[in-house]
Amino acid sequence: MKKILALVMAIVMMMAIAVPAFAGEISNTAPDAGESLVKTDTSAVGAGSYTVTYPAEIVIPWDAPTYDATYTVDTQLAVGKKINVSVADKTTGTLTGTMTATGTTDTLEYTLSGAVATEYDEVSNATETITFTVADWEKTIAEYSNYITFTVVLGDK
Repeated sequence: MKKILALVMAIVMMMAIAVPAFAGEISNTAPDAGESLVKTDTSAVGAGSYTVTYPAEIVIPWDAPTYDATYTVDTQLAVGKKINVSVADKTTGTLTGTMTATGTTDTLEYTLSGAVATEYDEVSNATETITFTVADWEKTIAEYSNYITFTVVLGDK
């Protein structure tokens, strides 16, 4: 009895996992060509992906009137999507900022220009340049520092 029950259960389990296949057919009574729909499944990728790669530290040589730093943007987004990348001084949120010397109250003012607010479409692979302009180097020679912020916003076109 156990063997029969095991055989019946095995047959039921095999039938439960059988998946019907929907297929076209060509035979001697049907045309000798057929069509099959091929499509992609985007349900697992959502709006897509993007990567903005920027330097963790930007070192401006002393007495350089301008200095260029680069960042890269790679996007693979869904149709109708875009990203906006902006760069600003962390403290002011603007394109002008102040670096403070370590251990003193001396400051250096700088201005950002270049690719400071840029839009990228569905598929992009770009290298962008930000220019730092320091107008007045007539300061105590020291290590001055501050932070800039990169902001990325995903949205619709």
